[in-house]
This record gives sequence, C-alpha cells and structure tokens, in this order.
Amino acid sequence: MPKMKDVDLAWATTAPVIATATARTDVAPEKVWAAVSDHTAWAAWFSGVSRVELGDPSTGVGGTRKVFLPIGWAQERILAWEPDKQFAFVVTESTLPFASAMVENVEIDDVGAGSLIRYTTSVDPSLLFRFAKPVLKVALSNVVQRGLKGLVKYVEA
Repeated sequence: MPKMKDVDLAWATTAPVIATATARTDVAPEKVWAAVSDHTAWAAWFSGVSRVELGDPSTGVGGTRKVFLPIGWAQERILAWEPDKQFAFVVTESTLPFASAMVENVEIDDVGAGSLIRYTTSVDPSLLFRFAKPVLKVALSNVVQRGLKGLVKYVEA
C-alpha cells in the first residue's frame, strides 16, 4: 500500500495546495454533524465516494476508515472529532496519484438559524503534479464544492 506523509492539522493551514469551499444551510449543526460523522453516509452525499469501510475504531480522534473512489482508494485517520463542530482526517495510505500528503477538514459553524459549513482539502502534490498546482487547486475546489452541495441536499431532504 502506498504510504503518504504523516501530517497534521497545523500542516494543513500551510500546505502547498489548499482548496476551500463553503455552504450555508438552514439545518442545525447537529443534523449536519450526523451526516458528516456517519462514514457510510458519505457515499450518499459526496459525489465520487462509492463506499466506505470502517476501521476499528472508526469514530473519535485516531479512528480510521477506507474510502473507495473511482480513481482508487484512501485510508484515513481522524485528526479532529468535535461533535457538531469539526471533523478532520489525514490520508495515511492511498492509490490517489496526485498527492504525497493530504488532510481534509470539515468545520460547522452555528449561525443561529442554520449552519455554515467550510470544507478544506490541503495537499502536497506528488512529483507528477508538483508543476500543476494551479490546475490541481481548481480541480480539488470543484470536487469539494460538489461534495458540499451534495451534503446540503442530503441534510435538507
């Protein structure tokens, strides 16, 4: 299995490529958290996720999961698990060709009558993609934005 660089949330704020998308919904943070923290539900709302296998443990900081995508798979370890507020993970092993390190962070803010969701993907491009950072950022931004649209549609249904 291809190992990735072991990075943390602090690294994610200064990664070579950072793609962020935001979405607002009238749904309370608790309902957004229920969808984000239900690993198997990601296949229902995040375009491109075909299935998720749970690790042991699968919840809380240190929990793991394996996510299957059309272009490969990613083994992930949870870095942040703060109910109704934050879910973040680092990709520890992967067949994804574009990254040598990757962190994803979902933050949920209570905005009174709903939630503001911020989804950030931080990547250190692999050697093959190092010279295509602008293109990679646009591609990742599109993926994250589609994911958030799917999440909002899912929680508002």
